[in-house]
Amino acid sequence: MIGNLDKLLFVLWRRIFSRYTISIYMSHNQEHFQKNIYKLNSHQVDYKTQITNTGSSGVSLGGFSAQYEIFVKKSDIHLAEKVINH
Repeated sequence: MIGNLDKLLFVLWRRIFSRYTISIYMSHNQEHFQKNIYKLNSHQVDYKTQITNTGSSGVSLGGFSAQYEIFVKKSDIHLAEKVINH
């Protein structure tokens, strides 16, 4: 229970006080996540990531289930979306 509360507080803290507040990508597919990170890096777009274990120990398409999310600054959203979608 304490671990879950710590995670919740961390996520809330990050969402409120981080400069990287806009979520532009969320998936359970690690390969697509890494491709999008590569695209952002190649275009010098600053970002932060968050990988959350969903608690499912069952096998999914990529093994253990995790949620991959990419955040960018509000000022970079249009460039980041353009880079990821092309």
